[in-house]
Amino acid sequence: MLSSPKQLSFFSALAPLPNHSIHPHSIETTVDSAETNNSFPQTSGDISQSSAPAWSQDPHETHPILAVEIHPHGPRVLVHPLHGCSCGASLSDPCWHLKRALAVWEDGPSGLRYLAKSGFHKELRRGDLQAAFRWARLAAHFHGRSWPKSYLKRVLLEESRSISLLHQWKSLAGLNWEDCVQKGIAAPKKWQVPRREGLFAEYVEAFVATENDPIFSSFEQVQQAVDLAQDRDDLWRIFWRAMRRRDRFGVTWQIDAMKERAFSKSPTARLFVEEALWDTNPFYGPKVLIELLTDAWDQTADQLDPRVLQQALPNDEHLVIPAAPAYLYDCHEISGQRRLLKHWDAILPHQPMPKGVDLRWSGMLAGVCWREYAARQSPHRLRQCPWEAVDIPREVWQHATICDRFFYPRFYQQLPHPSAQAA
Repeated sequence: MLSSPKQLSFFSALAPLPNHSIHPHSIETTVDSAETNNSFPQTSGDISQSSAPAWSQDPHETHPILAVEIHPHGPRVLVHPLHGCSCGASLSDPCWHLKRALAVWEDGPSGLRYLAKSGFHKELRRGDLQAAFRWARLAAHFHGRSWPKSYLKRVLLEESRSISLLHQWKSLAGLNWEDCVQKGIAAPKKWQVPRREGLFAEYVEAFVATENDPIFSSFEQVQQAVDLAQDRDDLWRIFWRAMRRRDRFGVTWQIDAMKERAFSKSPTARLFVEEALWDTNPFYGPKVLIELLTDAWDQTADQLDPRVLQQALPNDEHLVIPAAPAYLYDCHEISGQRRLLKHWDAILPHQPMPKGVDLRWSGMLAGVCWREYAARQSPHRLRQCPWEAVDIPREVWQHATICDRFFYPRFYQQLPHPSAQAA
């Protein structure tokens, strides 16, 4: 028997964070501004070009020595809790490296706690094991050592379609987070699965097509619609009419209605339903089941990349605070929101991104749309591919920007006028 409806947590998670989550005058804003303008402080204390400082870490100190990146994937300086920064700055007259270290030592309102999560998720999408590992290690400092593997399990269906890996992670007990991160990076991303080509366009088109359709109010209505469904387009329309409820019934009714099809379709589809793997991330559960039922999934989604599995994990002596590239900032936090609101009408396909904005790896549908097409057009240089080099059909882009309002209503409410993107 179904329990009483309750609001799904994934919908609130998809909305922008509340304004109090990051102080508007935080250290992150200062650091980010420097990175955006490529005007990083010049220092003779670059530890990648000079000998290590004479001082070393006292094992009894509660604040660790930190390595602060000066710019993304660039040189670092060491920051000591008693002696200051290797660039020469002291605690009494702190440099921005010291201020960033203070955000780790004191866990104050700098936004770094959230940025570590964003950095890990973005690098997971990019498939950069080294960068993802460092962000995960920093996030583990804030949130506990089990956080990286728990978070990775929760977002796996958002980025990948590896059903076997999800099944392995049904219980995370006894698994170390480093191994989980390596396997998560090695799992093919959903835009790399050959049979999924074209699905994104169908998905957002169905959202627009059902905007005026009635929302399902009972399981019987969903079951009847599923019984009459002839193809994947029909199932996408059922998906949106159910998910617009924004409660758990919208999910469980679909799973229960498609259960019989899943059991007869394939062992993988049966496993996905029978073991409740869909419940790892309820929003993506029905989506993935629709793909399993309509031959948009095959075994390549489970084939981990051996090149990633063979990579050595970073063996940094000190906890690293990575520099934040522009692609870490989107509508989920204050600095990213400001940039997007300022430049929104200039964010279009085939046009270079405005300075300081990079949505290629964002969870917003502009980024999802870009990745789906970039992965087909530039599969071997996806990370290096510029935004404007990817050909996105105009209609798909318009549907994506309309659909995005479902996920980020509070952000879109801040736009001063209807965007030309959705015109």
